[in-house]
Amino acid sequence: MNTYTTKSPREGITQHVYSNGYTLSIGMSTMHYSDGETTAEIAVLDPKGGFVPLTTYDDVIAYQPLTVIDEFMEILAKCENPVTLLVEHCK
Repeated sequence: MNTYTTKSPREGITQHVYSNGYTLSIGMSTMHYSDGETTAEIAVLDPKGGFVPLTTYDDVIAYQPLTVIDEFMEILAKCENPVTLLVEHCK
């Protein structure tokens, strides 16, 4: 099981940095693809700091219900290489 630490690099962003090197980045403000209350912009960074392309067209997924954050956290906690599961989850 991968553990994580949480940081907030700037207002409106929370990042969970996992022991496998992946980072879940959650944006919730008017500066993100989010309504700031019930939806979030979600991105995942790989161990080298690059974006994991979550869809064919974009590295982030926009206006996601907050339940998706928990689903991504579960995948990132369980998998050493979560990319395939994350991309499948976004289809």
